[in-house]
Amino acid sequence: MMPTKTSDAPIGSVKTADEIVATLTTKTGRANHAIPVTQPLQLPARDLPLDPYLLGLWLGDGSSTGESFTSADGLEQRFAEAGFKVKQYAKYTYGINGLCTILRGMGLVHNKRVPEEYKWASVEQRLALLQGLMDTDGNCNKNGSCEFTGINRQLVEDAAFLVRSLGMKCAVTEGDAKLNGRVTGKKYRIKFFATLPAFRLERKAERQHAEYRRTTRFRYLKRVERVQNVTMRCIGIDSADHLYLAGESFIPTHNTKALIMDALFRCLKSPGTTACIFRRSYGELEDTDIKEAQASYPEELAKYNAGRHEFKLVNGSKIIFRHCENEADRFKYSGIEIQFLYFDELTSFEQTIYDFLKTRLRAKKSLGVVPIIRSASNPGNIGHSWVKKMFVDAGPYMSIQKQEIYSETLHKTKTVRTQYIPALAMENPFITEDYIFELEQKPEALRRALLNGDWDSFEGQVFKEFTDDPKHYKDKLWTHVIDPFPIPLDWPRYFGFDHGYSKPFSCGWYAMDPRGCLYLYKEWAGVKPKQANVGLELTPVQIADGILEREQDEIKDNLRILRVADPAIFDKSRGDSVADQMAPGYLGRKNGVLFSKGDHARIAGKMQVHERLRFDEQGRPLFQVFNTCKNFLRTFPTLPYSQKKPEDIDTDAEDHDYDQFRYVCMDHPVAATKKPPKVYKPFDPFDTDDDR
Repeated sequence: MMPTKTSDAPIGSVKTADEIVATLTTKTGRANHAIPVTQPLQLPARDLPLDPYLLGLWLGDGSSTGESFTSADGLEQRFAEAGFKVKQYAKYTYGINGLCTILRGMGLVHNKRVPEEYKWASVEQRLALLQGLMDTDGNCNKNGSCEFTGINRQLVEDAAFLVRSLGMKCAVTEGDAKLNGRVTGKKYRIKFFATLPAFRLERKAERQHAEYRRTTRFRYLKRVERVQNVTMRCIGIDSADHLYLAGESFIPTHNTKALIMDALFRCLKSPGTTACIFRRSYGELEDTDIKEAQASYPEELAKYNAGRHEFKLVNGSKIIFRHCENEADRFKYSGIEIQFLYFDELTSFEQTIYDFLKTRLRAKKSLGVVPIIRSASNPGNIGHSWVKKMFVDAGPYMSIQKQEIYSETLHKTKTVRTQYIPALAMENPFITEDYIFELEQKPEALRRALLNGDWDSFEGQVFKEFTDDPKHYKDKLWTHVIDPFPIPLDWPRYFGFDHGYSKPFSCGWYAMDPRGCLYLYKEWAGVKPKQANVGLELTPVQIADGILEREQDEIKDNLRILRVADPAIFDKSRGDSVADQMAPGYLGRKNGVLFSKGDHARIAGKMQVHERLRFDEQGRPLFQVFNTCKNFLRTFPTLPYSQKKPEDIDTDAEDHDYDQFRYVCMDHPVAATKKPPKVYKPFDPFDTDDDR
């Protein structure tokens, strides 16, 4: 039965450490101080691919393949009620038609766990998921204590997360799983007193008590330990009680400062360690990070050496501040050893700098620490594309991405975890109302990036008109990104090429319809996997062979392809040009590719790109790209303006796909539109800037 009441909680008060020590226990030896368990974490409802309760049922009693579900309680009918076709295989085993497809899309087949989007869903959705788990693999004892047990540790820990997020306390315990008295492995269990209805299954729900002892609503202080006497500074967030929830146990605590304070706390906790905080330029470092540290670090804990730009801590640790203004500057830090690495404004760095400085992370076993990297950044700048791909696009909100890396030298596998946590301006306790008002008056792109944390739009974005709308992939209206379609053989074919060796090269295959619209239908990005803006270092001959290898369909259909390339490949000042080496007949080679010299006019080329991106009154542009061209879609929309040449692209960004596209556009110019038609803007009732 559903719990209806909990015992009243005592009125609390703030106590000093000395007061807690003096009154740690009562006269009978019981704990005398406690912190209340938080109320359920309030989050917005999410659009989820499968009803949370049904997901919980499958996680509990479904086969890992997703092909069958087992129940003796008639729970298979819950799937039928939701519209699934249920077929009985055996006495208690059922097939759920269509369920496997959904589970596979969520990455759960042979991988049972609670997806991150479900963990951060609404109270009602999280509770429904927990109820599904409890109706299958859960139980309620006669004393009203709830249990969830399983051999899948990840799933049990996920269930514990749901319990805690719903305002209940629990812990994961480990024991031996036995079959007929024989140990078969490990089992994991959580126990908790539920203050919300943990079951929908009647025979389990009726055991839940209506009232609980108030001890279930508190976490008790069991001991107090003396540590080194140092001066600390507590920083409260801007709320009436200055509280926030810490850790996966959601324990109420006080706030700290982001990178600067995180470095201080980690170094204080681990004597003899080094934290390094990077900014792109020394001016930025001095004006922001060092200045912030000087204002925040107590002198009793950290002494600043201005000549060395570092703080030395009382326990022998140090926090150093460094910059890496040019890409080659990363090699200055070849000999440095860092345990805690921080990047402030990560998007101002190339990925090559980030990847190289990661190799400076190391820790001797005697230090007893695990090296970490933490970064903070706003959208925009030259690194926007790779940062967005690595962190923002890697998974759902607040998710932890796990990557298994195998070492051929050590013959071991290591798990690397990456987490992206959005932080909006309104969530920053140190930002004033005046600053928020100031942000609201900024141009739309800057406002959306800094106020709303929008990584799809940022100040300095060149091609703001570029639209990627999945709802129109099929009808091809009001979007530049579309689904692939069979290209008629009579449409002319074109090819754009931007050469690169240490930097990436870019190849793009285009078709033009009778209306003059260019379609980028195939690409070859000469970029190293997982390394933004780093080339494959292929010779011109190897690139030519790779192009022909990718043109087998066009060769089979006897299609003529007109090729245009960067004029630089025709340079003969140092011997045979790149174009010569790629041509048929070079060194007796039979095969090869021929190019015409592209028009390298940068501003005129950029304007041609703008013209092709423009929608007409029916929502049709003069350029569209297949959604299979992933590298173009990663780099082109995020191109920033140059700080030195305001009308041009920043050439330090990944502009190779753009360059080959620009050569094709200049080879087939379109007339400028006299009056741009009004851009279609879908109605959004929550958009206060809707000016239609």
